[in-house]
Amino acid sequence: MNDAVSYLLRAVNHAPYTVPGVVLEDILPEGVDLVEAVVSQGTTNLVGRRLRAELGEVPSGAVATLLVTVVPRQLGIITNAARIEAQMCLHSSPCPS
Repeated sequence: MNDAVSYLLRAVNHAPYTVPGVVLEDILPEGVDLVEAVVSQGTTNLVGRRLRAELGEVPSGAVATLLVTVVPRQLGIITNAARIEAQMCLHSSPCPS
């Protein structure tokens, strides 16, 4: 307890084209305090317990990351939830804006 814990979220583009509008969202669990959020590209913002990383375009074969560092305030198991979203491209290369 009170020692920082870091974890890495990765957005990997396996599509044959650049994917625009990539966003990682991490719902920080109760019982942790955010110390730092570092993205490989784009920006982050925190509203309540919702950490949002707007990563923008991720080229084909590329990886964009969000490194999150938190400090737990309680003992026990802490479960984290995250999700990813992007603009949808159907059979299009390059993906239209």
